[in-house]
Formats: sequence, C-alpha cells, structure tokens
Amino acid sequence: MRGVAHKASPLTMAARRRLAACRRWCLLLLAMGCGASKADHAHHPEADTLPAEAQRFDPTTQCSYTEDELLACHKAGYTVQGKLERRDSFSEVYEGFHDTTGRVVALRCVPCVQYDKSKIMNDLRELLVLRHPTMPLIWDVWDTEDSVFYAQDVAGAEILEVVSQWEEFTEKDSAILVQQILEGINYLHVHGIVHQDLRPRNIRCDGKKVFITETGMQTIKDGRLSYRYLVKTKIPPIHVPPEVAKDVLVDRSQDSKSFTSKGDIWSVGVILYTLLCGNPPMWSENSVVLLQRISKAEYDLTNNLWSKISSKSKTFLQQMLTEDPEKRPSAVDCISHNWIQCRDDLPTVPLHISLTLTDFIAQQKGRRAMAKIAAVNKLFSANKVPQVNATKIEEVDDDVQEFVNGDDVAAQ
Repeated sequence: MRGVAHKASPLTMAARRRLAACRRWCLLLLAMGCGASKADHAHHPEADTLPAEAQRFDPTTQCSYTEDELLACHKAGYTVQGKLERRDSFSEVYEGFHDTTGRVVALRCVPCVQYDKSKIMNDLRELLVLRHPTMPLIWDVWDTEDSVFYAQDVAGAEILEVVSQWEEFTEKDSAILVQQILEGINYLHVHGIVHQDLRPRNIRCDGKKVFITETGMQTIKDGRLSYRYLVKTKIPPIHVPPEVAKDVLVDRSQDSKSFTSKGDIWSVGVILYTLLCGNPPMWSENSVVLLQRISKAEYDLTNNLWSKISSKSKTFLQQMLTEDPEKRPSAVDCISHNWIQCRDDLPTVPLHISLTLTDFIAQQKGRRAMAKIAAVNKLFSANKVPQVNATKIEEVDDDVQEFVNGDDVAAQ
C-alpha cells in the first residue's frame, strides 16, 4: 500500500468553493507558482536520500493545502494524506508518508505571512538535532515562497483523551506519565529551550509512552507569549503560570516576557492536577476572572475530589503549583523528588476520573468549535457570505474544522 494516498469522499462544488474562500481569508496565502527550493531543504542526520522525481499528488486528498503546497511536499519526497492529525495556532498538521521508505510522518505547513521565514527555518534546523525519547523527530525542513514545511514523527493522541479511555488510572500511573514529561522538559531546558505551551493537548501518548509536541513553536513566534487574544476571545488560558497572568492583567496590550523555565513546571503541575482529579486547578468561563485566580494560585486540594489522593501526591503538586517562580522547583528538582523516585510506592487504587475527564474534554472541544464558528462568521460577514449555523459539535467540525487554523489556539 506504500505510495498510495487514502482517498476521501469527493466534496461538492459548493463545498470546494467554500473551502477555497475560507482558506484565502483565514491564511491570507498567495501560494501561486511556488516550489520547494533545494537550497533551503534541511534534513535530519538520519534521513534517507530522497528520490529525484516526486509522485504527483492525489487531487482527491481531503485537506486544505493548496495544489502548490501539495506539490511542494512531493518535491521534497513526501505524500500528504487527507487525515488531519492536529491543528495549532498557526498551522495544520496532516498525516503523510515518505515516498521511498514509506515512513509515516506528520507534515506541517507554517504560513509565513506573520512570521520571519528565515528565522523559522533557522529555528527548525536547530530543532533537527534534538534527540530525546519524548521528542518526535523532525526529519526534513523545506520551504516555498510563502510557507515553511517540515516532516516529523507521528506522536499519538492527546494525553487526557488517552487517560479517559483507560479502565483504571492510578496515582502511580500519573507518576509514570509526569516523569516522562519532566524528563523531556529538562532536556529542553538544558538545551536552552523553554517550551511555553505545555497545555494538555500538546502532550500526546501512545499507550503509556509520552511525546511532547509543539517544541520550539513559541520560540519561533519571537520568543514571547501573547495572551491578549485570550481575553478578547474569552477562551480560558488554564495552563499559564501566575507570573504571566499578572503581566497580562497589568497591561493587556503587551506580550508577557515573564515566561521562564519555571513556567513550564507550573504548566506540568496543571496537567498533573487534571490527571489526578479530572478537572483543572482553577476555572472560570471568564478569562479575566480565571487569570486573576491563576495570578493568586487559588486552587483547592481539600474538596471531595481529593479525599482519596495521597499526601505524597498533594505535597509534590503544591510544590509545582507554587505562585512564586523563584520558589518553584526546577525540572531536575522534580525528577529527583521522592514522588518520582519512589513511584512504585504510590497508591494503585483506581481514581475513577474517566467520566469527569470525558466531560471536561467535551467542554473544551465545544469551546474550540464555537471559537471557530465565531471567527468564520466574522469573516463571512465582512465578505457578505451566509453565516455558518450549527447546533452540534459534529456539525461544527463538518462546517469549520477543515479550514480554520488559528482560533482554537488557546483552548486547552
């Protein structure tokens, strides 16, 4: 089956026109006549030699890449398949494969309308050398006039979705997962990289094997965090540390520059809290209220959800969720903590968080979908196009997710 793209059901002409129109407005790309440049094609040290001629793309592939973008992937030796693996704040990630080896990869197209292409290329070349069990390998990097592409190992499903499907999940299981996250984060910190975006959807699992995705993406975006859009779109930023929340509350017109390596530790603490009880440590539908609670580290370990959690887990979690970043432990400190080193002594009693996690995941998907609807309707209204109307998440996905990239950036 190698070298054959999976075919999706053909779209109607009306749907194709709508997809094309929305892509132009959402991505603002002018990708006509662009091709990948051999001079700007970087390879992972272990990447195979690519073929001289690329296969022609399958025109029925159901993805929002333009014909030129699909051809650019083929010139680099890859075939794009129709399955969307994930979508982040500034690109789409599709499954694909290497034409010669058949290696399954995640293919990302990063539009360079808002970002310095040369900086993106340089940063990605630096990421090529990262080698850690939690880091999906980047195999190739190439560019066109308007975009940068790269091929990376596929990283599994989102951690909360994986855990919600386990029949039994224990404190010991949480330690197994969090230890891998901390080891990966420590590897990044040693190499001078602060992840800055450790939300649950960027931690992915294949069974109990953890992968950290979106590494270096915030560095690519000028090394600063902008949470102004979180307040404007009212999408709760549950993973940000108190020092960043305070910056945003003081001046919402500026980006926060307070995110250090200790901010990553806070974000891992948020993930651990959610794994242990099924809910985030702080919550509000209003982003400003949530930022205020985060800035004061107002979380609770005394309610009924925590009655069966061991004191060892609570103590470790409190250290990670310390308001003052100077007093917060480093990744090395966390890894050497007894909670990690003596994880076999942790309780193996099932936590029964599956239903709570499932409800939380559904709420988050609903918020992301509504954000997409609002963004597309705004574009449609400006262009006098009939608005999207959907009452179910499935309908929202059918109508919107194929062509909106940026408006679910903050959803967790």
